[in-house]
Amino acid sequence: MKNLDVRKLMRPHIRRMVPYSTARDEYKGIQGIFLDANENPFGSPVAKDLHRYPDPSHKALKAVLADRLELPADMLFCGSGSDEVIDVLMKVFCTPGHSGVVILPPTYGMYEVLAEIYELNVIKVPLDNEFQPDVPGIIRQGTGAGMLFLCSPNNPTGNLMDHQRVLEILQHFEGVVVMDEAYMDFAESTSWAQEVLHHPNLIVLKTLSKLWGLAALRVGIAIAHPEVISAMNKVKLPYNLSTPVMEMAVKALKNHDYPLKIKESVKVNRQLLTRELSQLNRVKHIFPSDANFLLVRFDNADEVYRLLGQRHIIVRNRSKEINCQNCLRITVGTVEEVLHLVQALKEIDTTTDP
Repeated sequence: MKNLDVRKLMRPHIRRMVPYSTARDEYKGIQGIFLDANENPFGSPVAKDLHRYPDPSHKALKAVLADRLELPADMLFCGSGSDEVIDVLMKVFCTPGHSGVVILPPTYGMYEVLAEIYELNVIKVPLDNEFQPDVPGIIRQGTGAGMLFLCSPNNPTGNLMDHQRVLEILQHFEGVVVMDEAYMDFAESTSWAQEVLHHPNLIVLKTLSKLWGLAALRVGIAIAHPEVISAMNKVKLPYNLSTPVMEMAVKALKNHDYPLKIKESVKVNRQLLTRELSQLNRVKHIFPSDANFLLVRFDNADEVYRLLGQRHIIVRNRSKEINCQNCLRITVGTVEEVLHLVQALKEIDTTTDP
């Protein structure tokens, strides 16, 4: 759909609406005497330089992101975590009580939760036995749907989505395709970000919560056609990222060495965890992973989950999801955390339910 007019996929009233605009949006300078927003001009005794509202356009943050991603700033949107980005996208493209959203379980649970909040029709097309998209099923069942979510590497399975299948979806799906790359930084694969230049219906999500180690800051990023970004900016709250958050994010993004070191450390620790888990009797299968976690099938995941909790080790029980029976999702921790987990599982290996 290279010649697609993506504006036609938006809700008509969103295309027409005039967004809320602050004087900070209209003023193109940086320095000045700001008497526009009824702020306290004297500041706060507990924090310096926080008496002014943050930049609603995220100019400094987008400039650094644009440089790293090698994309123009008008193709970037910043939100309070990927969850806010997804929420804004649904407001732009999905009519409450009417539109359909396609999800491919097992996958990230917030896609469905947010869709239900907006009373959208959730169309579930399960991944196949290899945890890959069922393209014919998606095209058949997703007819008329406004949005489809892909996660690559997928959560909770950890695998990358097949490139050719994604291209087929982009070519034939009638709505927008949201590619969630929260874990792509850990994979030995190319991001779909540059493909946005060739596919107007593709929106790529990224985050600073995972590889960058800034989960508490809540910074999510969307890469999309400029028309999509313009519509998202209409819908978002005016000051959705605070000044300290943006300043810390900019500082982190300028450190080019840190993410490379973390990626290598996660890879090494993932191999260690895989090797140790493979020796345990209760472990029945370890799914290959391109992310910073493993999906592991146990003989009795509920019991293992409970016994780990008693030892103050928290993992995610994914046993109720499609094709994830008796599976726990385990984040790759530090070497010390990995070894502590393995020792606990060795103890549990010989434990029976009292």
